[in-house]
Amino acid sequence: MKKLNKKIVILILGLALICFYKPACASDDKLPEDFIEIVSKIYKIAPEFSLSAGGAKTRKSDKSLGHYPVIMVPENKRGFRDWLGKNPGNADGAINVYKRLIRAGFLPEELWLYQYTDEGKEMKNIEELTDGLKWFIYSILYYTKSSKVQIIAHGEGAVLTQAAIKKYNLYNLIHAVVYIAGPFHGSPKYTYIKALTGAPVCANLAIDSDFLQDINLPDETPYNIFENENTQNTGIKYMTIYNRLPYGNGFFNDTPTSPSLMGAHNYELNGLDHDGLRCAQESSKLYIPFLSDDPVEYDISCDKDKDGFMSDKCRGPDYNDNDPSVLPGAPEITKDNIDQDCDSMDKLPGTGKDCSAPIK
Repeated sequence: MKKLNKKIVILILGLALICFYKPACASDDKLPEDFIEIVSKIYKIAPEFSLSAGGAKTRKSDKSLGHYPVIMVPENKRGFRDWLGKNPGNADGAINVYKRLIRAGFLPEELWLYQYTDEGKEMKNIEELTDGLKWFIYSILYYTKSSKVQIIAHGEGAVLTQAAIKKYNLYNLIHAVVYIAGPFHGSPKYTYIKALTGAPVCANLAIDSDFLQDINLPDETPYNIFENENTQNTGIKYMTIYNRLPYGNGFFNDTPTSPSLMGAHNYELNGLDHDGLRCAQESSKLYIPFLSDDPVEYDISCDKDKDGFMSDKCRGPDYNDNDPSVLPGAPEITKDNIDQDCDSMDKLPGTGKDCSAPIK
C-alpha cells in the first residue's frame, strides 16, 4: 500500500511539473470552443485563425470586461508561444507575458494570441497578411462585445499591425498599441538585395522603402484624418520600446531610432536584447499600466439593432444603430456614400491603397 501511495505521489508531482513547465495551459493554447461558430456568422475566417489562441474557454456574454481586449502579435517566423515564455532572450525572472497580464488583473477573455505564419516559416509579404489581422480584430470585438481592442506587437509584427490599421482605417477600433522593436524606418538587416535572393519580406522593410514611408507618413504614427481631440475620437495612443547596440544585434546600428515613432511614448531599454525586450519585467512595467484603462462597457440599450455593437452615440463603433447590416467589418458597397463598415470611408471602384474616400 505504501509503495502504491508513493507511486501516486510521484505521478501527481510529475503532472504538476509538466503543467509548470508547459508554456501554454488551458485557454492560452487554442481559441475558445465557440469562437469560430459565433464569428463565422458574419465574418471571414482567415487561415491565420487556425494558428492563433487566447480568450476564455467560451464566451461569457453576461460578464463585463475589466479592460479592452489585448491582441498579442509575434514577430516574423515566430508563434504565439513567444508571449508564453518561449524565446525569452536575455530576460530573466518571470518571462511569461500572458501570465504577467493575468496577475495584473486582466481576464483570460481579454487576452488573445495572434499568429500569422508557421513557426520558422518566413512571411512572404507583410501587406498580404494585413487581411487576416483585420478579420481577427473584427472577430475579437464581436465575440467580446467590446468597443475597441488593444495590441502588443513585436518586431515585424509591429509593422504588420501598423500597416493593417492604416490600410483598413481601423483607428476607431483601436484604443492603444505597444510596438516592441518594430523596424518602422528600416534596418541594414533588411535590404532589396536580400529580397532578390529569396527573403521577400526584406523588400517591405528595407531602409527608405516606399512601404515604410507610406505607413509612417504624414506624422509617423498611423494617420487618422478623423482624429479630433475636441470630440470623443481622440485617436490611438502609441508606445514603442526598443534598444540599440550592443544589445540590438546590429539591427539598428545605422538607424538607431528606427523603432521609435514621432508622437508615441518612446522608451529605450538598452540592457535588453531583441527578445528580452518582449519578455522582461522592465518592459511590462511600462506597457501594462499603458493598457490598463477602463473600457467602455457594453450596454444592450445602446445596441438597438442587436448587431453586437453599440452606437457611436454611446462611444461604440456602430455608426448606424438602426440598421443591423451596418457594423464594423460589414461588406462595403462601392460609391454609394454610405458607410456600411463604420470606418468613415466609402469604397471606390478599382483596387489598391487609394480605393476608398472619406464619406461626404
